[in-house]
Amino acid sequence: MARTSTTATPTTATPTIATDIRLGLQANLPQFVLLVVVNALVGGLLGQERTVVPLLAGQVFACRPTPRHCL
Repeated sequence: MARTSTTATPTTATPTIATDIRLGLQANLPQFVLLVVVNALVGGLLGQERTVVPLLAGQVFACRPTPRHCL
């Protein structure tokens, strides 16, 4: 089986200037909805972590939760 080599030709990318910039909430609604959903999920995860982990530590490892000012 003969081995063939392919060589890539270098291409120079010319920067393009976007002339169709859409501003505003309605024009960028999908990105805004994605941002809200991601923030809600991260906030929910952090809230659960701060609520569940101290309770779990108290039940499983018999640890007392430390006051917030000691962290």
